[in-house]
Amino acid sequence: ADLLDRIATTMGDREELWLPSVMYQDYLPHIKYLEAQEILTIESERQRVGFRHQTLFEYARARAFVRVEGSLSSYVLKRQNGLFVRPQLWNALNYLRIVDQSTYEREFGALWKNRDLKFHLKLLLIEFLSQISDPHDIEANWLLPYLVRPQYRRRILSCMTDSRGWFHRLVDTHIPMFMSLPPDQAIDVLFILKSALSNGREKILGLIEKYWLNNPEKDYLSLRVLDDMKDWDEKALNMACRLIDRTDVADYYIDSLSTLISENAPELAPRLVRAYLDHGL
Repeated sequence: ADLLDRIATTMGDREELWLPSVMYQDYLPHIKYLEAQEILTIESERQRVGFRHQTLFEYARARAFVRVEGSLSSYVLKRQNGLFVRPQLWNALNYLRIVDQSTYEREFGALWKNRDLKFHLKLLLIEFLSQISDPHDIEANWLLPYLVRPQYRRRILSCMTDSRGWFHRLVDTHIPMFMSLPPDQAIDVLFILKSALSNGREKILGLIEKYWLNNPEKDYLSLRVLDDMKDWDEKALNMACRLIDRTDVADYYIDSLSTLISENAPELAPRLVRAYLDHGL
């Protein structure tokens, strides 16, 4: 572990992903062992050593950073304009959240509450929380007050796109609230709805039916969600036909959507085309 920390720290300080093998010739057996474990890799021709994967380097660098610096928050607050403080902060938070939850909460909280924290680092903390796949209650308490602020909402929701944990926390509270806003603001939830279709299809259709389907001004939002849906049935098709019956859409959109429907429900696709043709009469 000490050797890995030393290698990662040196790479970070030199801003290089490879180091000359001669620097570690006294540790060659250890290097060979770490290579066999697929942690390090040795390029014999160029006589250099590096981590097999970027993520391994980032993990080792974060671990070494935390061990050497001690207080992450103190380090960051002293170097807020540093060129590499952002990746160091991000990687260190990831590491602490995995290995030491209490220290993670203490250090994150110290930064989050500090009024002297630079805006660009506050945004980094917001984005870090937003992309977490399994947010804890304390993380929700930190982030959700910012989610209701319009200047942060779109950035936060876009970062939450692939987080099933955040979707489950918001699906019965914030998402319906945002869907009820005017179209130019309701669009902020579009991508989180689209990404949740694979696991929450019925819930998404129910939300569209309740909050958007009776408002023609939001038809384009509803259609943009539907054009990402893979699993079609009568309920979804009826919704699409209703939207197309009152909305002007391009031919290429109907071609694309009917092709998508045909992939798993070919018997339904002609009805979509029929609805489009009837609308043009």
